[in-house]
Amino acid sequence: MSLPRDKDQPRKRIRSPKKPDLAVRMARFAASHRLWKKGERILVAVSGGADSVALLHLLYLLKKGEDLRLTVVHLDHGLRGQASEADSRWVRELAGRLDIPCLVERRVVSAKLRRGGRSPVVRGPVRCWPMQGLRRWLLLS
Repeated sequence: MSLPRDKDQPRKRIRSPKKPDLAVRMARFAASHRLWKKGERILVAVSGGADSVALLHLLYLLKKGEDLRLTVVHLDHGLRGQASEADSRWVRELAGRLDIPCLVERRVVSAKLRRGGRSPVVRGPVRCWPMQGLRRWLLLS
């Protein structure tokens, strides 16, 4: 049961004990596990979903201090038609707002694979298609 309060008074926030910022915790974890070296290029696979966008933002926060060179990569499978194209545009725009290079690859999955569902067996080879082109792009940039 909550106590009545005056509507003109702002609600006080209850704060949990102070924890390190998530970006700071991520930097500590990366350093302790040697996930990257200063100045290294990090490819961030961004689907447009909440988890990959959160990862991109965390890495963006660490970019200067860690001297990271970030590149966003996005693979449009064409599984959802115009919605897939909209995701690609959104990811490209997000990378642009963050001033991060972005590589978007479109590989439409055949109808046979689409009917087969989204099992890991189907996803694995489909997601690896653009890697050869990505390797060439990285060597040239």
